[in-house]
Amino acid sequence: MGVDFANVTVFDHLRDVAKQYPNKLAISDGTTRLTYSQLFQAVEMLSHRIGAVVPNGQAIGILQANSAWYPVAILASMAVGRPSVPLNTRDPYSRTNEIVVAARLSAVIGDGNVRPVGLAQDVHWIDATTSITPQVQPIPQSCSVSVDAPAIVLYTSGSTGHPKGVVNSQRSLLWRVQQYVDACHINSDDVFLPLTAPAT
Repeated sequence: MGVDFANVTVFDHLRDVAKQYPNKLAISDGTTRLTYSQLFQAVEMLSHRIGAVVPNGQAIGILQANSAWYPVAILASMAVGRPSVPLNTRDPYSRTNEIVVAARLSAVIGDGNVRPVGLAQDVHWIDATTSITPQVQPIPQSCSVSVDAPAIVLYTSGSTGHPKGVVNSQRSLLWRVQQYVDACHINSDDVFLPLTAPAT
């Protein structure tokens, strides 16, 4: 993967892969199939919508089922430099709202245009599934994202009190990816089938 793998942002890696393998299948959830070029386009479009709603430096929640749109939401938040806070659709609304308040989320990405019952009304709802359009403007070059900036905030179970946010940078996630690839000898022909909730 190269010594500089963790020095390059996730979005730049995605752009490179989409250029190299535009028609190769990137994600399939049994219903939605996205090639790398479609994935890149969806990420670009959703990142614009996130940037228009969520101020720079603030996080965005992701509350959706384990589908092709979950990685689109994660990648889009990284592309525009807004840390994502994955939320579990199976959690009680009390836990979800506690995390929404603790993380000061002003917006949440989900599936469909109907916001879930129980989500605070002042939280903006963004439908990830409408992110593909044929005309996508590239992300502005001024949107420079550091690999060391917060990328994902994972909340603990709260078994010892209130849930606590654990911040991960893009660099820490890229190192983890590189370790998996090296340890398991993963190559471009391998397929992953995640069995855990995406918020894990």
